[in-house]
Formats: sequence, C-alpha cells, structure tokens
Amino acid sequence: MTEHDLVSRATIAYRNAGYAAFPWVRVPPRELDIVIVDAMQCTLLVIEAKLRDWRRAVNQARGHAFWADYTAILVPSSEVLRVDRGILTAFGIGLMQLSDASETQPISVVVQAIRSSDTIRTLRSQLYTKLARRGLHDGAGSVSSELD
Repeated sequence: MTEHDLVSRATIAYRNAGYAAFPWVRVPPRELDIVIVDAMQCTLLVIEAKLRDWRRAVNQARGHAFWADYTAILVPSSEVLRVDRGILTAFGIGLMQLSDASETQPISVVVQAIRSSDTIRTLRSQLYTKLARRGLHDGAGSVSSELD
C-alpha cells in the first residue's frame, strides 16, 4: 500500500458514508491530504495520512489546525499501536486507522479529535470556499453556508 492508496481508500470510505470528502487540497504553503465536511455539524476535519511516520503526521496535523475545526492522523491498522496517544491527546489530534480492504467499515476512530482552538476563521472560510468551487455537496444538496 502507498500513501496515495491510503488517501484514496479513506476518501472513498467517507464519501460512501455520506460525507463530502476531498483528497489533496492545496492551501499554500500546504497540501491537506483529506478534508471532510460534516454538513450536519457544520465542521471541517483535516486528516493527515501516513504509512509509517506518525510523528511527521502529528507535526503536519498541528499546522492544519489553522484551517479546520478538527484534525486527525490516519495510519494503516498495522501501525496504530506504534502511535503515542499521549502526544495526540496533548494537541487535540485524533487518530484513525484504515483496516484491510475487505472490511465493511474500513476507517475506525482510535482517539477522538478535540475541537481546535487554533482555527483561524478567515483561513477556514477560504478553505470552505475552495471546496465549494470544487463542487461541495452532500447527499441532500448544497452544504449550508454556515460553514463560511
């Protein structure tokens, strides 16, 4: 499995669950691996995916907090026991694992993300606008402008 596979499978899983999910969203100087829009909760979740280097994922997720309400890292299930949950909890970063392709629910939450106090409203709004231009919608139609 490659990091590209990890991002692709997670994006598909979130879309199948009814979320608006966007892979590889560029917000200079960064690229966000996956952005999830929860229209019901009016929130943005940014997920940093890594095959092995969870410490690097944590550093990147900390920076992503400026653009989103929640941040998390995603690792394959084979790597999840290596991740230090104390570090994640200290920064409010969630931990998700991607299981084998045969699973009906391939993504599971191991550590719940905490709403970021570092979110910058203008950056969040810019990210939402960028997603809206890419065709942001949920199963019921347009996502509420409350995210703006």
